[in-house]
This record gives sequence, C-alpha cells and structure tokens, in this order.
Amino acid sequence: MKIVYYLCLASILFTSLTCKKKDNFSEVKNKKVQLQGKLNTSSNLKIGENLLVTINVPDTLEVKDITTSQVDLVIVNSLQNADACVLVYKIDTVSKKPNLINSNDLEVELFFNNVKSNASCGSFTKNSKPFQCVISILPKAKGIYYIETSNFNSNFKINNSINAINAISINAIDKRHNMLANYLAGYNETTVNDWLNSFSKKEAEGGGIYGFRVE
Repeated sequence: MKIVYYLCLASILFTSLTCKKKDNFSEVKNKKVQLQGKLNTSSNLKIGENLLVTINVPDTLEVKDITTSQVDLVIVNSLQNADACVLVYKIDTVSKKPNLINSNDLEVELFFNNVKSNASCGSFTKNSKPFQCVISILPKAKGIYYIETSNFNSNFKINNSINAINAISINAIDKRHNMLANYLAGYNETTVNDWLNSFSKKEAEGGGIYGFRVE
C-alpha cells in the first residue's frame, strides 16, 4: 500500500525531531511506561483558541518489562527526566496531503508548560508534584488538523533508578479518526480503511492520534 511510504516518512521525521534532545542515560531501556494526555475540549476550535493536552505522571505507575512482559506497580517519588513529543499536521483538503507543521510555519504555535517552542518535544516539570507537561497547540488558520503523540520517547527516569521509554496516548472518547480518514483518503492512492488501520496501529503501539477542526 502506498500509505506505507507516507508512514515511513513520518516516522523518519518524528525520529529526527524527537532525537534532537540527547538522552542523559546510557542504560539500555528495557522497560516501558504508558502515559495519557487529557484534552481540554472535544469541540471544534475557533482561531485564537488553544487545544491543551495535559500529561501527568501518576503517583503510582505501571512499569512493564519489555523482555518478559512483567508489569510492576511503582510508587513515583521523584522524576529525573521525562519528555512529551507531539507532531501537528494540517490536511490539504484539495490534494488530501497531510502537511507536517514545522517551526517555520506561521499557522500553528506550540507551547510546552506555557513556554513557546520551535521543537516538537518539551520536558515535564520535575521539582514537585504533579509531575506534568501541558502541551498547548494554538492554530492561527482555519482548517482540518490532527496531532500525533509519541509512542517511543526514550528520555524517562524516575526514583533515580528506573530508566524507561514512555509512550503517550490521548484520552478521548471520539478521536475523530473517521473524519480524518475521509479527508485523507485518496492521497497517494490510499483508502479510508488504510488510514483507519494506520491510526489503530499507532494507538496499539501506545501513541495517540486526535483530529480537530478550526473554524
């Protein structure tokens, strides 16, 4: 399927963006944690309104051993490092192409914990609980957008001992996958089902896809 080409390209772009920040820990990451992003709204946005994604590290965290699949409940006493990464796309409704928004584009502003950023990743607060990262997406033009949260951030460490990769999903009842698939179908000879399957695969791996309209 032609969609494979696009997904590989997006993965390469995402990897290059998320890997700009050096991982401070050289240990092999054989553990994984799953975090969830909570949205501030499920409604359409107007120009000037923000879409907020709030990600908290819970007081008790499930830590999964990737090799054995064993899951341990760990009380989080301290946080040394954690990143949240997001990609923002705008769909060209004529060509059906999903255009990745980058730091040179003026259509979207991106903030991590109220600090404007030209990068796709931001750090969690670490000094006191709640350990969190609030991603703010501010669209400045009308259109159909979607965000993709990472399923493979590698810069995560808690309690001065546990190094892991962390995935971030999106906690929403309707993630607008059907809307997105219908707008994207036809790009590079893809179908609605091609896109729905690709979204499901990313979510099964721990990432998140959420679509929204700006009016």
